[in-house]
Amino acid sequence: MHAPPIAAAPVRVLPWDSAFFGFRIGCVTSSRLTPELLEATLAAGETERLRCLYFAADVGCKASSALARQGGFELIEQRIDLARPAPSAARELPTGFRAAVKEDLPTFTALAREAHTGTRFFKDARFPRARAADLYATWIERDFREHELFALGMGKQCEPVGYVSVQRDCAKGIGRIGLIAVAPRLRGHGCGHRLVQGAVSRCAELGCREIRVTTHSVNATALNLYRAEGFRPIEVRSMFHRWF
Repeated sequence: MHAPPIAAAPVRVLPWDSAFFGFRIGCVTSSRLTPELLEATLAAGETERLRCLYFAADVGCKASSALARQGGFELIEQRIDLARPAPSAARELPTGFRAAVKEDLPTFTALAREAHTGTRFFKDARFPRARAADLYATWIERDFREHELFALGMGKQCEPVGYVSVQRDCAKGIGRIGLIAVAPRLRGHGCGHRLVQGAVSRCAELGCREIRVTTHSVNATALNLYRAEGFRPIEVRSMFHRWF
């Protein structure tokens, strides 16, 4: 006789998030819920002594979202994944697009603290606002150290006025745009397009076959930018938080 398959744990603890915010955080390992899985998920949250539990729900499964609400989850935002094929050949980089250098980081961390306030960690007031700002400053520093971070420079001194980070999955041939932001005084002047174009070109140089990016559904500016640069939606997820 064969032993029955062992069901995956309904919850995974997130060590980095937990350490950063100073309380235990986890995520639901499935994108869909059944009544039985919801019960097991909440029990696991209690057992793991979680303060907050993330759930990225399949937006096409209305039953899962309804069950999540019944279980005390709160809908925070809808996240949209977009993708486009990489160009067949690397294009000329936009004027001012360059690799970030260490001297850019003070400017970029300050920008990161105020540029991402539309995200779920700011929308959910139970996350300390100052710590949410710290999250994006830490994120941009990490991308500089561990991935690829690019700057958009302007003027004779090539002063940094925006950034975009890029990660790549070599095995899958996928490049991913991470954080992107432009200095407030230059928003609406095409800088975002130049950053995205530069990131796409860089992904092509690295041999990526596809480039992806994630934003949230109410960010019309970002959605219009990515659509104009050839990205199309491939997946939508409803992001829920459940507090214990």
